[in-house]
Amino acid sequence: MTRHQREFTCVHPSGLPLACNSRMEQEPLGFYPSAWNPAVTRDAPQGGDEQLGTRPELAARHQPNLLQLAHSAHGAPCRTYVFALGRENVLPAALGRTSASNIPRAASLAQSATGLVVILIYALGGWPPMTDLFFWLGTTGGFGIILLLALTSVAVITFFARNPQEENAWQRLIAPAIAAVLLAGIVVLAVAHYATLLGTGPGSPATWALPASYPAAAVIGLAWAVILRARRPGVYATIGLGAHAVTGQLAPATSEAP
Repeated sequence: MTRHQREFTCVHPSGLPLACNSRMEQEPLGFYPSAWNPAVTRDAPQGGDEQLGTRPELAARHQPNLLQLAHSAHGAPCRTYVFALGRENVLPAALGRTSASNIPRAASLAQSATGLVVILIYALGGWPPMTDLFFWLGTTGGFGIILLLALTSVAVITFFARNPQEENAWQRLIAPAIAAVLLAGIVVLAVAHYATLLGTGPGSPATWALPASYPAAAVIGLAWAVILRARRPGVYATIGLGAHAVTGQLAPATSEAP
């Protein structure tokens, strides 16, 4: 079985229970804002709530979501980030190697170990996992995606300003500029109302600590980039080349015909 066949077998069948789950959500929850409050779900009595249903019903309803979340939360960071950065030697090179079956085993184990450590920290701390772990960190992850999209829109404009291509003005300037402005507005609104997103009071430390984790991570990443450029310029020059990082070329070298 090829890699694409394995991905299809694992990912696409999950679409059917997710589609059924979406229909199940509409019936009991409707459009009641309070029904989406994690505190209501957490504190609901064992007998259930007239909007939410009983705890077994909630568990059955959210099982497809949890399965899909587990797959994406493990596969995306492992394959897209840890493995790719290891292959480019930004992270330890061992994380960029694959097993005999072409699986990024080291990156997968590192991702599993990281998840286990986070779960153990929450368990030992006695913090509620459904709100403080899944909901808060899931919300923060979504905020991070919006933030990255906004920065990517600016990066598109910068890239084409330095490297003119065949793209027209709409593709290289107008569309990304509109996206950058709109996404920046969403980021500002999200930060201003982060307490509402988390369902906490305005004075909660999480309302500033979670969004502030992204600037902190950016500072760490920039510092590491400066170190790489100074001490390992060859590695720094091949960042972003992916599978061609070993050769340092965007495409495999081809010999000229005699």
